[in-house]
Amino acid sequence: MKLKTLLFSALTVFFATNVNAQIKKGSIFLGGSINFASEKTDPPGAPGFQTQKQNTFGVSPAVGKAVKDNLIVGIEANFFTREYYGSGPDFSGNEKMAGGAFFARKYAPLGKNFYLFGHGSLGAGWQKTSYRNGGTSGKNEGYNIGLNFYPGLAYSVTSRLQLEAAMPSFLYASYTNLDPGNGIHKRTFSAGTAFSNFSGINIGVRILLNKAGN
Repeated sequence: MKLKTLLFSALTVFFATNVNAQIKKGSIFLGGSINFASEKTDPPGAPGFQTQKQNTFGVSPAVGKAVKDNLIVGIEANFFTREYYGSGPDFSGNEKMAGGAFFARKYAPLGKNFYLFGHGSLGAGWQKTSYRNGGTSGKNEGYNIGLNFYPGLAYSVTSRLQLEAAMPSFLYASYTNLDPGNGIHKRTFSAGTAFSNFSGINIGVRILLNKAGN
């Protein structure tokens, strides 16, 4: 509940803040972010259950330009991998994704070199999954198209260098088309929030060239 209240307050400040722009029109935006998360699910104690572990890693390099003060548009690449496995020898799987997206990012200066931002993107990518569960194994390969929005907090170390932290997939919607190899495609649509599908925190570094800074 506290997390929801904090995020709601941050978004309220983002849309209500009206201060002097500090990321100037014409600035070039370079950098990227990294996401890592590790999760462990313990068995409930009933026979047949086993401990499950899941590790995810993602990286998103990006380039853009400030088309207005504090408004960046650009393109980004997305690379993502997830591995999961159980305490038994015959339960494991992995998922890999590579793609790209168009994005828009709006900054709101908060003072003391801090910025609140909202980042929205529309992208597509290729993905492949494989799994093994007991005597059953298989794989799927296909593509996905998705919308994504997340808020974040950035800090200007210098007028050209920013560090940031953000919650990926704060709001998302995606369409996936997978082929398990038998000619019968599996099509799914999903939507949700970070509260229902938490995937760690993005840590990023951004470089602003030309007219960045105060």
